[in-house]
Amino acid sequence: MIKLVKTTRNCAMLEKTPRYDVFLNGVLYGQLYFNLKGYVGYLPTPEGRCLSIGESSISAYKKTIAQLNREFRDKKEDDNETQRRDEKHGLYPQYQDSCN
Repeated sequence: MIKLVKTTRNCAMLEKTPRYDVFLNGVLYGQLYFNLKGYVGYLPTPEGRCLSIGESSISAYKKTIAQLNREFRDKKEDDNETQRRDEKHGLYPQYQDSCN
């Protein structure tokens, strides 16, 4: 899951707006910083890509993170269901590629 944490890491001395560290499953992924009109940075997606929503307010980033966290949760549930189904039918993912 994605989490934002307010930080002063890498801030310039006269920087007035806080930066936010972006964590994915507890691991530092990136940072949001304030540009001229809003925050800029990248967010991870469930597909493993980087998402940039442009210069936006921190509330816009928080809304996007909530949506991405729902997508991460749904993907995890789908992956678990697929794994249970495969195990039920005797398919083991680690051996599927070697049989082809």
